[in-house]
Amino acid sequence: SQSTATDLTHGGAPSDDGAGGDTNEKPPENWHWEERDVCQWAQERIAQQLQNLVIVDATPAGAGRCVVRIAKATLTGEAFVARRRGKSLPLTYNLEAELTWRGNVSLGDNVLGTAVGRIRVPEVAYDHADPATWDVQTQCDYEYGPNLNPSAGRRDPNPAERQLKAQLQDQGARRVRAVLGAFQAGLREYCAGAYDADAADAAVAAAAKG
Repeated sequence: SQSTATDLTHGGAPSDDGAGGDTNEKPPENWHWEERDVCQWAQERIAQQLQNLVIVDATPAGAGRCVVRIAKATLTGEAFVARRRGKSLPLTYNLEAELTWRGNVSLGDNVLGTAVGRIRVPEVAYDHADPATWDVQTQCDYEYGPNLNPSAGRRDPNPAERQLKAQLQDQGARRVRAVLGAFQAGLREYCAGAYDADAADAAVAAAAKG
C-alpha cells in the first residue's frame, strides 16, 4: 500500500491521481486495482481526538470520586480505500486500539490514590463494526507493569486501583465503545470525502459523556 499525504483535520478523501486528461489515453497499468493507505491518517487523528479525554467520572456510594483520562491512544493494523477500474470500493480496515490511561480517586480536594493502566480493543474492523460487540479489555499496571510478584505474575492492587478498575469495566467500557464508534464513523466519512473535523471532534467528545 502507498501512503498518501493528507490534511489531518479538514482534508477530504485522498485524491485520485490521473483524474481528467485525454479520454483517449490508455489507462495506467494499475488502473484495474489501486489501494490508498489511510492508516497513518487514522493513527494521527485518533491520537489528537482522544488525548486527555475523560472516560470515567463516577462517585460510587460510600467511595470517593473516580476520574479516568486517556493519556495516549494508538492504532495498529491496516485501513485502506481501494479502486477497481476507476470506481471506489468500500473502506476496508482491521485495527487494534490501545489506550493508556491515568486515574485518581479523590474526596473533595484530597487525592486518596492514583492508578495507571491500559485498555485494549483487539478488533475494530469493517466486518466487525458494531461497537456493542467489541471486546474491551481493561487493565491496571499491577497486572502487567513493574514490581510484579514473580510467582503470581502480578502484585496486589491498592484501594484506588481496585475502585478505578471497577469503574473502567463498567462506565469506562461503555464510553470507550461509544468513543471508538464515533471515531469509526469519522473514518468512514473521511474516506467518502464528507469529513467535517469540527463535527467529528464534537461527536467523539459527546460519546465520552454518554
